[in-house]
Order: sequence, then C-alpha cells, then structure tokens
Amino acid sequence: MNELDTKRRRLLTWMEERGWEAVYLARVANFAWFTGGLEPVVMLSSDRAEAGLLITPERSYVVCNTIEHPRLRDEDRLEGLGYAFHPSPWYDGAPEFDSLVRGRRWATDWPLPGGTDCSAEIARLRFQLLPDEAERYRRLGLATGLFMTTNWAMGTSLVPPAE
Repeated sequence: MNELDTKRRRLLTWMEERGWEAVYLARVANFAWFTGGLEPVVMLSSDRAEAGLLITPERSYVVCNTIEHPRLRDEDRLEGLGYAFHPSPWYDGAPEFDSLVRGRRWATDWPLPGGTDCSAEIARLRFQLLPDEAERYRRLGLATGLFMTTNWAMGTSLVPPAE
C-alpha cells in the first residue's frame, strides 16, 4: 500500500471509530500531509489553506474558490490523485461545500459552523510518521547538517549583511 492510501485508510479508520461521515481538512499542514506534500497556499503566513479537502468514505473532494481551481488542478494535479473539484466564486461563500456536508456528521481541523473541531485528534494522526516520511526527515536533517557545517567551516555567514 502506498503512502497516500495508508493515510486515507488511517483517516477513514479514525472517522469510523468516532462516527464521522466526513472530515474537512482546512489547515495547510493537514492538506500537505494528506496529499503527500502538496502546498495549498498563496499567503505563506496563514495556517489555513486556500483550498480544503473533504474526505468521505466514498470520495475525496477539493473545495476551493474559482481563482485557485486552475492552479490546484494544473500544478498539483489533484484530479490525478482521485479528487473531485468543487469550486465556488470567492464572493459566494462555499455553496458546493454546504451541499456536500448537508445531513452528515462531520469533523474539521478548523472551526467552521456545523462541523466539530477535531484539530488536535487529526494532528495526532499526522504525527505518526510512516517509514517513507521518517526517511525523508532523516535525509533532510543530514543535508541540513552538512550545509550548516560546510558553511560554518568556510566562514560563510548564513545571514545576509544588513543594507
């Protein structure tokens, strides 16, 4: 089973154990985790993604505005990962989202009307690294350490000079 399938199975098991019929992932960290590293951001200082993922046992959806839809479709290729897009005009709220969750018990990682904020529980799912994720962290740590020691040994400042 690949990484994304394992994460989906992990999330669906958690949903079933708690009686959720859908989960909405709106935080950047959870979107990136669930999609294997995709970045749904325009403004880097925000914790909330420009698009959200609505996960149900039957299907996975990308809920976004019509401005972000082409970028997410073309750059991140989420349709190829099995996601159905539900874009809405930015000024119109999210009528597509409302129709997808209407009548369901749903959890979210961001406070939203009608959903139950389960951000801490969802974060715990993300904190359980899979072997491939642990290996990526190990390689990143090794590369960072090598970069830092090489630049320090050469006397190179890692901080740009003030102008």
